[in-house]
Amino acid sequence: MIDFKELKSVIKRACFVEKTEDIDSRFGFTIDIEKLEQILNQESDLHVIAFNDKLRSRIPTYEDLQVISEYIYKKEIINGIYNGNSQISTFMIYSDMGEKKDEVEAATVYDKLNNPDCVDINLVNAIVTEKPIYRALVVRRFNYKEDKFDYAIYFRSNRVMINYIKGLREDGEFDEVSGDIEDISTENEVTPVEE
Repeated sequence: MIDFKELKSVIKRACFVEKTEDIDSRFGFTIDIEKLEQILNQESDLHVIAFNDKLRSRIPTYEDLQVISEYIYKKEIINGIYNGNSQISTFMIYSDMGEKKDEVEAATVYDKLNNPDCVDINLVNAIVTEKPIYRALVVRRFNYKEDKFDYAIYFRSNRVMINYIKGLREDGEFDEVSGDIEDISTENEVTPVEE
């Protein structure tokens, strides 16, 4: 398992911007899910559920507000996402809790979670209800203070993930998730982690 700082770095390494002359797409980005999966396989027990091997960002609409407000509670950040200078993308990451798979089995599972032509909804349902899950929101926006584009990445955790991390911490295998881990209430189904 890797901590949030490392996980954000891994996700950023899988994000890229396609060169285009279209001024309207200057905030757009793509997440290379296959690359993200490969990096995660090398550095952790985490895997991606994205229903596609490339995720293209989108301009957030007010229909996205419910999802966005589950990750972000600060009014100024939400306003910034809707100021026309950002795009978003969402996906899930799950832990297989160290279970080893051979290459063929791992490739099959990856396809069933990320190839739109063969997504196995029963497998997806089993994973999201039984495995530790992070849901990720990636926002690419213009940072006026530094005069550059940057990525903000937010996570939500299911109860299974919270309990898994607590178990790893108790076993001494995982020292730090974030400064917010101490504030996790067992009564909360999911916990937001701000950048």
